[in-house]
Amino acid sequence: MANTDRREFLKTGIIAGTYFVGSTKMHLMAVGTEAAGASPPPSLAFSRMMDDWYQFVDPRYISFVDGVQPQLMQVGFYGVDFWALGHVTKAVKGETQWPEPVDGDLKASGEFLENLNKELHERRIKVMGHFDIGYHVTGLIDAPQGPREGFFKFYNELWDQKELGPKPVKDPLELLQRKADGIPIVIEHLEGYSPWPIYHGCLNNPYWRAVLKAFVKRAIQRGVDGFIDNYIYTNGCMCKYCVRGFKDYLHQRYTPFELRKQFGIEDLDKYWFTELTDGYRPDNKMSPLRLDELRFSDLSRKRLFDEVFIQYGRSLKADLILAQWMHSYQPLARNDERLTLPAELWARGEDYLWYSLGYYSVGKSSSTLQLRYLRGAGGEKPYTVYYGANHSRALRAELAANGGASNVRHLNLNDAELRQELARFFGFMKRHDGVYHASTMAGECVLLHPRSQVHWGRLVEALSSYQAVGERLLNDHILFDVLPDDIATPDKLAKYKRVYTNSSLPDMDAESYDGLSRFEAPATVRISASRSEKGGIWDIHFVNYEQNESGEKESTEETSESNPIPVLGVQADLATPAGFSVIRVEWITPESPDPQKLSISKIEHRVRFTAPEFLAYGVARVHLAW
Repeated sequence: MANTDRREFLKTGIIAGTYFVGSTKMHLMAVGTEAAGASPPPSLAFSRMMDDWYQFVDPRYISFVDGVQPQLMQVGFYGVDFWALGHVTKAVKGETQWPEPVDGDLKASGEFLENLNKELHERRIKVMGHFDIGYHVTGLIDAPQGPREGFFKFYNELWDQKELGPKPVKDPLELLQRKADGIPIVIEHLEGYSPWPIYHGCLNNPYWRAVLKAFVKRAIQRGVDGFIDNYIYTNGCMCKYCVRGFKDYLHQRYTPFELRKQFGIEDLDKYWFTELTDGYRPDNKMSPLRLDELRFSDLSRKRLFDEVFIQYGRSLKADLILAQWMHSYQPLARNDERLTLPAELWARGEDYLWYSLGYYSVGKSSSTLQLRYLRGAGGEKPYTVYYGANHSRALRAELAANGGASNVRHLNLNDAELRQELARFFGFMKRHDGVYHASTMAGECVLLHPRSQVHWGRLVEALSSYQAVGERLLNDHILFDVLPDDIATPDKLAKYKRVYTNSSLPDMDAESYDGLSRFEAPATVRISASRSEKGGIWDIHFVNYEQNESGEKESTEETSESNPIPVLGVQADLATPAGFSVIRVEWITPESPDPQKLSISKIEHRVRFTAPEFLAYGVARVHLAW
């Protein structure tokens, strides 16, 4: 088989099994997409959500939810963290990020979550359970009496076969990620996470996947609508399952001649690997072999997700909603857990996207570009991101303006001002749901994300130039969308007036924007465009990031600390979409309950108006007619 055929074959595999490519028979490890027999759930559309780790045990919580009225919530723990820490009293574990509803009582905590899910379902809210994949295998493994405390105590003494089925393996130490010398990978101490060392379950270990399946089944029985999976880390595991899996991957990807020529590997079966890189290494340290190690790591995450959640989870609940908690700290996104996945596998089977961008990236060009990338790469799926807690008005506006789901996270129930602001903003989005529900990108231009270059190891140079072009477009207030270059087909590009790439910067000047909509606005204002699901309206979103700073500090709690400085006099000069005429333009903001009709002037195929004063967010609804 030609090497190019082999690469294409690897990208299209679905589950483990025997496949034919031409006349060649091959056995392929599971690297793929929806598993056999697992029907995809109905399409999901939402724009208002909440995510909470801490406050759901507070008696005031449901009242807060009633005021905000989200459509979807991420609340409660159902994965490794619940079973490892749910039986541990607060007096022992101290202050951790994972409060159990009933202190030290697994059964009562589970019943609390079941009742919470029922209350939220009565409000027609979809409930996503947090599900720890590999973290929080916490406890002591070198005690004279054997592994104990935390997860090990649960596994050895508290695992209830009537509730969870038989144990996949007798010794829990067989489940752990390991270094090349066989020693378990461990975090000796991490304050706020566990009173004991933290070990990790191996994603490629079939027994660990069986443990996770038992947790999935029990969580579905407790009434969750789906899972937000987190801590999907391979940590460079060198256990026998990972090493064997990587060798199988290389066998399928390269011929013996190519292995010899590219990596100096004479006999792959006997070759001794010293590492299995699980993250991108900058500064010219990403060798070809390390790039393949990273691809294997990303595929390992995808393989576990497909087997445990898509194949097994949806066999129990066909409409199970699924998402993964990913990371993409800016500006170069080196830690993205699906960085090297091909387009055919990228977020395949997920109903919405979740990324953590790190603190205080809101308003920066890198975060805005990431939002537009997620929208384009996900094929208009719902998505949300988490940055810091401050700038709360701006971050919710930024998500709303770029097709994301505005989010509330780590809320402060004692902050009456915050509660009022959240109720106002979410009420605004609910009242104008036509702007947000299943809306689509409607930029006049498109910037191509160089994902294909990233896949072949040219991350730093490709993304640095991409960021520069994107920042220029944002600062010049050009209406543009983002698409990864590996899915930017001619039919997708045909609707755009301009196509920009990461090499476009030298040719960008005022003349290159001829025929486009233009805006006169401060540099602190970002402008984007969307089209409503029902059609006939072109929505132009304005986000203002300028505010009175009170001294930024890293915070993990949502607060009312957000003081936007009003912006006045933004001028819009729109190029009317071909084949349409503008009937009227209406202006809406969270601070004004009713739409305001704007005065417009028409000159040939252009429409001009002045935006009224606004704080963090305003939308011009441009009504069109044939």
